[in-house]
Amino acid sequence: MNRKKKTVFGRLPKILVATSALLVLFQAPAWASGTASLEQRLKALEREVQELRALLKQEKEAAATKEDVQAAKEEVAKVVHEHSEWKNAKSVVHLAGYGDATFVAPKGEDSHFEATFNPIFHFQFGDKLMMESEIEMELNEDGDADVVLEYAALDYFLNDNATIVAGRFLSPIGQFRQNGHPTWINKLPAHPIGFGDGGAALLNDIGVEVRGGFSTGDSSSMNYAAFLANGPELRFEEGDDGLEPEMASEGYPQDPGNNKIVGGRIGVRPVPHFEVGVSGGVGQVPVSEGGELVEGEPQRDWHVVGADASYQSGQNIDLRTEWIRQEVDADASSAMFPDKLTWEAWYAQAAYKALPSNFEGVVRYGRLDTPSFSEKQWTFGINYLFASNIISKFAYEMNDESPDRWLAQLSYGY
Repeated sequence: MNRKKKTVFGRLPKILVATSALLVLFQAPAWASGTASLEQRLKALEREVQELRALLKQEKEAAATKEDVQAAKEEVAKVVHEHSEWKNAKSVVHLAGYGDATFVAPKGEDSHFEATFNPIFHFQFGDKLMMESEIEMELNEDGDADVVLEYAALDYFLNDNATIVAGRFLSPIGQFRQNGHPTWINKLPAHPIGFGDGGAALLNDIGVEVRGGFSTGDSSSMNYAAFLANGPELRFEEGDDGLEPEMASEGYPQDPGNNKIVGGRIGVRPVPHFEVGVSGGVGQVPVSEGGELVEGEPQRDWHVVGADASYQSGQNIDLRTEWIRQEVDADASSAMFPDKLTWEAWYAQAAYKALPSNFEGVVRYGRLDTPSFSEKQWTFGINYLFASNIISKFAYEMNDESPDRWLAQLSYGY
């Protein structure tokens, strides 16, 4: 009971006493002489009653107001909990990604600027489930924006050593695609030859994957990835010399013939900062022409192998190399191209940061061999790191078939 209520009920005895005194006065013989005193007592009694009524009214209104406020608070909390993912204590929402602006000047051709923006979204619920995705947006030759879904997958954390991934994920074959392709991580303004679109490396897959790692000693560890997916597609496009084969190394939603590919990678870290890995995969790939699957054309047996190694020393030395080879076996029943087809690429790269400055020198050699052409490439670059995630790059690329070109890029990872 609050102080106001105590005051009201504390005055009730006084009111009763005053009422009793009034009755006594009515029975007293000295009526005339006590009239003035009686009027004063009556007025005092009326004031007491009015105060009592006012206090009771205030207590009633205050109690109603508190109940309304508490009900409103509970309703707001319920709406926020049910309809706001950002306020859910079990959910974590994280935005990351990168973007860049690039200047390209091929010798003997027009120079141009390019721009890309790659937001990466993470939505984690509790400590078991996470949704991750990367969207690439870049300007095409017409000035319009091309939007590509690099990956979009659900990750279920089985335990400390294994995660189940389902959806579209970066290919675990090799190292560059899954760990080195963001522009603020890549040491040069362009991908290694053969490790981008239309090259020899797989880009992404649609299917399921299990990946993880574990310790094998005080300073050694292993990591692994195994997947089952739809796989790439063997394409034939009209070229100068007729139909030219191309390995479209992105995962596609269709899988005619229900023939999946299986593969994976195993990486070993015998000592800190040094890793060596081997990759492989087998399956069958469909055949298309002009973007349409060719009816009656048999699916071709396909396999891929790869190896990679990387080493980092302190904050100033970064060494990387990688090799990959995709093959489509010969098929005499093929009416388009019955011969064996091979795509092979490799590169070796060295980067040295001149501490304590923020300047970094980079050199890379790479080679790509396809059924249609071969290309060798040297690239020399100088970088300046404004921060660990903000890097400016200036490079000169020498090609033995394509035009040499100057490249400059500013990239930011967030």
